[in-house]
Order: sequence, then C-alpha cells, then structure tokens
Amino acid sequence: MVPTNEIYKINEDVAIEKLENGIAATRLGADRLYIFNTTGCAIWDLLDGHTTLDVITSSLAARFGQAPDIVSQEVNAFVDRLLAAGLIVGKLK
Repeated sequence: MVPTNEIYKINEDVAIEKLENGIAATRLGADRLYIFNTTGCAIWDLLDGHTTLDVITSSLAARFGQAPDIVSQEVNAFVDRLLAAGLIVGKLK
C-alpha cells in the first residue's frame, strides 16, 4: 500500500492514446498495453506530479459520491499496479 501523502507523476517513457471511453497506456519498448476505464482515467489525470493521493481520493470521492475509505482503497490499489508496471514514478517533494 502506498502512503496517502505521496505524489506521483506519469513516467516520461509512457505513451498514451485517448480512446472513446478511456485511455490506453504503455511504456515505450514494452510489450504490454494497459487500458483504463473512466475511474482509471480520473485517477491518471490527477497523477500530475503535484497532487497527493489524499487530495486525489477526496476529489474522486466527491466526484463519484463514494465513501472516502472505499475510494482510498481503490486509488491505492490502482497506484500500486501503475508503479509495478513502471507507468508512474514517485516525485520528490
């Protein structure tokens, strides 16, 4: 589980393509493509190198009308997968 006060940004070697209902992302030279739905896109768009996971969670909880603790679990799980895939990196504060 990632700390909620951490800040992440998109890895510089990631290519993305906008789709009708989401986005597709891959690391350049990798053989795996990741497709994000609406919720994944909402998280992805907030991984801007400035916004903490706490703020992302609060924003999404308000946007989707969900309990912050549930949203926090989903955000953390998604960020864990993005980190493991090398699609995002932590940012020094």
